[in-house]
Amino acid sequence: MQSTNSLPGAQPAHRRASRSLTVAALTVLASAGITASPLAASARTTASGPRATASRVMPRSLTRAASRRARADRLLVTDAKALKQCVSRHPARCASERRAVQQAGSRLALASRALAKAARSNRGAASARYRMALLAPQLSVSGQTLKWARVAWVTTYVVETKVPGQPTSYALVKGTSVTPPPVPGATVGYRIRTALSGSSWSATVSISYPRPAEAEGGSPTEPTPPVETVDTQGAPVLTVSGQILRWNQVGGVSTYVLMQHAAGQAAQYTVLSGTSFTPTPTAGATVYYSIRTAVNGSAWAPEVSIAYPAAPVEPTPPVTPPASGVIIGTNDALGWGPEVAKKTFAAGLRSARIEAGAGLNTPQHAREEGFTNNIVIVGNTPDGSRLATVETASWTAKALAEVKEAAANGDTLMEVGNEMFLKGGQAEPVKYAEMYVSLDNAVKAAGVTGVKLLFNDYGDYDPNGVWSLVQYGGGWLGDALRAQPTLKTIVAGFTNHPYGKPGENQEDNWGPGALVAEHNQAVSLGFANTDFYVSEFGVRAEAGGATGSASPAQQAELVRAVYTELIATGYVKGIWFYESHDESSTAKWGFVSGSWSPRPVLGVLEEIAKKENA
Repeated sequence: MQSTNSLPGAQPAHRRASRSLTVAALTVLASAGITASPLAASARTTASGPRATASRVMPRSLTRAASRRARADRLLVTDAKALKQCVSRHPARCASERRAVQQAGSRLALASRALAKAARSNRGAASARYRMALLAPQLSVSGQTLKWARVAWVTTYVVETKVPGQPTSYALVKGTSVTPPPVPGATVGYRIRTALSGSSWSATVSISYPRPAEAEGGSPTEPTPPVETVDTQGAPVLTVSGQILRWNQVGGVSTYVLMQHAAGQAAQYTVLSGTSFTPTPTAGATVYYSIRTAVNGSAWAPEVSIAYPAAPVEPTPPVTPPASGVIIGTNDALGWGPEVAKKTFAAGLRSARIEAGAGLNTPQHAREEGFTNNIVIVGNTPDGSRLATVETASWTAKALAEVKEAAANGDTLMEVGNEMFLKGGQAEPVKYAEMYVSLDNAVKAAGVTGVKLLFNDYGDYDPNGVWSLVQYGGGWLGDALRAQPTLKTIVAGFTNHPYGKPGENQEDNWGPGALVAEHNQAVSLGFANTDFYVSEFGVRAEAGGATGSASPAQQAELVRAVYTELIATGYVKGIWFYESHDESSTAKWGFVSGSWSPRPVLGVLEEIAKKENA
């Protein structure tokens, strides 16, 4: 959809005349919670100006993302009202309505993330003819309204909203003024730019919103503002009293949507009436809450939190868990030559991740050095080339030869490609499914028995700008299965690379928590074999980010925590550490540095390998 989407908010009659909501605002969902700043713009556009050219310069991703976010917002409000109506009639029969609200909230969060990415993007530059349209607008405040002079011929602008304690949010609006929904009790910063690639931001201005009298502790008998002056898109004032949530009634609104989330858990959405609610406690967790009105384009309240005490636990004598028999191995055990291979083997890492073909890191050399239970990559393709370019028949013949080579050297675990979901920068599960089925048929036809072909698993992906989601039965695996239904019975197991901190789940793709979500999906889709093999996991020493650690000591602590988490699942059957040596002076992935200077993480791996191989 190329034009700006129009989404009228629920307004009192006297406001609808001056405030037409042209585009719903962006709500940004971070891992810590949800925040939003829906905006309404005064429609002061003209018919003059090079509109056709403007539509080509303004990023299509921005208008599409704004349209998708607006639709998702409307759907959440509609489903919330439907659930309230259902509960009022027959509360025991509203399971489907409750699921609809949860799904609508998740879709809104996803659409908000996509719009945030599009709104923050400022790449590209227009020709000299349009340089005047890239200048920063002169932004000012009049009461609670933002105003600016039109820049050149531009009629569409990006508005950035910063609420203290919340992620930055954005909105796409038309006109030269906008009155944001208030966030009572907060001082909110705003700035704008034209909705053209490469444009400049204005200076930041602020609006300080007062709290309602009742929220400040005023007497209920005190005069309250007339109903017509209340903005039903405004955020309620959310407070905590013990373990009770309370908020003020916004105008005549009687239906509200509550969002709650805790670390490592997906956000949950609940439809409420009234002005107070006591959530079900989550023992030992800090749970964050936000609330909004069930009005199109309304703002989320700043988050509050409740720290629930841990449930009392009766002391029990310490029990040493039995060995689970998980394979503990490493990447690159053989690539540094026989001496390093022998030291790795002596440390207890007696399984290697290898690849059929020439070189040192092969099934033949692994067998010669005594490594067993190896995982072999077969049928890999160049990282820079899309799977769409693969000719399946010739690929199958080459991959079959590699399967035979590995089997001849005693290896049975066959990983069909490495990270096939990233090839050429385009996830193509349908093509990968076709290749996997072709290889499985060839292996059976050749009479090769006893081998396990392992399927590269992955989570959410974005085909052609529309996300395919694990939580709705889609994603990489769901789409692959729809294309090749026989996968359900022929897949012998899955591989995964859950890089990240303990419990982390990045969009059902990366992190130990994402592996759990992907396993749950495989089970729900009815796969006969749902064992997982973690063919890569590691932590960089002395590096930042989700894959980094502050020191070699912290590297060891994080590896121990994630290995413990993965082994405890019961369905992770092997973990191969990435890797033996550093890639460079800044990519310190190795359990040793230099030629062989052990880091603390090697001791952790030795300890785990000794226990699991006992």
